[in-house]
Amino acid sequence: MHKHLIIVLLIGACATSLLSQSLTIESKEIKELLKKPDLNPDIKSYWNNTFKIDLDKKTFDFIDTLTHKNDKFFPLYFLTFNNLLSKSDGALSESMGPYCLNMITNYPKEAISNFQTDSTNLYLYSLFIGSELYFKDKGSSSIKMNYKEFKSFLVKHLNFYDNRTKSTFDAFFKKVDYFMKIQSQ
Repeated sequence: MHKHLIIVLLIGACATSLLSQSLTIESKEIKELLKKPDLNPDIKSYWNNTFKIDLDKKTFDFIDTLTHKNDKFFPLYFLTFNNLLSKSDGALSESMGPYCLNMITNYPKEAISNFQTDSTNLYLYSLFIGSELYFKDKGSSSIKMNYKEFKSFLVKHLNFYDNRTKSTFDAFFKKVDYFMKIQSQ
């Protein structure tokens, strides 16, 4: 992978370990979701620490499940994906951009709302999405949206009458722009 992304990931790992809150399943709603018989068994395994994250089809299918639209299990899928995202490193982290983009385009209001209180998620999503958008502009990424389309999509789906949403959106894109710039150097 590109040396700039590796440097950014190392810096991010240090910042993440300092900034991150412990992501645990505390809420009653999440505990109830884990009991549902129709919940993907890999998610239960993940939270029971029996699912092995690796660079294999099963892991990528798992991540794909987490980042596809599923309103019934969204709170748990979002929490699980963010937990996994905060732990990803090396080759796995190089693959996270499209998944972050998928999560935020499926749940733009919820993601931006989360970023208002979770600076670690804002940082990680902007890092991975910014890097992926850079490679899209260079023709080496197959993601469905380029920078302009992604930004327009969020503008269309967010309520900017809420000042916090607008300031979080601006902070997010400031970081996306920064990570795109780093990739170009």
